Parts: sequence; C-alpha cells; structure tokens
Amino acid sequence: MTVATGTNLSRRVAAEVRAALGRLDLRQSDLARRMGRNEEWVSTRLKGPTVISVNDLEAFAAALGVEIVDLLPRAVAETPRTLGYPEIGIGSSLTAPRNSRPPSYPSGRNSPSRTGRTHRPAA
Repeated sequence: MTVATGTNLSRRVAAEVRAALGRLDLRQSDLARRMGRNEEWVSTRLKGPTVISVNDLEAFAAALGVEIVDLLPRAVAETPRTLGYPEIGIGSSLTAPRNSRPPSYPSGRNSPSRTGRTHRPAA
C-alpha cells in the first residue's frame, strides 16, 4: 500500500472535497461562502498550487458538514495509528506493554515519567 504524503495527499484530499461538493450539489462559490473565504482561496486549494493544510482540512469539513476523516483518502483514513508500537490485532490488548516507551523517547532524565511530567535538572 502506498501512503500519500505532501502534495500528493493534498491533491487526494482536494479530490475528496470536490466529490463531497458533487454529492451535496454545491459549487466552489457555495463552499467559499460557507467558509467565509473567496472563490480564489478555495480554487487554489482544490485545483491549484496551494497545499491543503490541517487547518484548511478542518474548515472544509465544517463547511461541508462532515467529519475530517470523511475528507481523507480511504488508504490514509484506514492506516493504523500505533504510535510506534506494533499493530494492534484482533484479540490483542489495546494498551502498550507495561514499562515500555515509544521508540522516540530516550531513557534519560528528560524522558516523560509515568505521570506525564518531564524530569528536568534543578536550575
């Protein structure tokens, strides 16, 4: 499976937004009005050079009355989010093994403790 990244993901999200417009029988001008933006702003994101940001995605979803995940391409929306842990399978525990940390955490003094606080040396 190819995971969409960067501008490829933006193009695929734009395609999902255009599809939602079609399903709702709306035009880009209607979407722009709902978002409080001008048509050029919407057009540059749906057809042009401007990459759709996370904030744009949230605004599109709100204006269309859908969830953000509804505007993500299917492969991206269905990708497991494991935070560095092995994939969770059917019948497995939904919690991480006790005393384990995601790979990005060093085991030094500045790593989060069990309370979620970071230990820092006294100044």
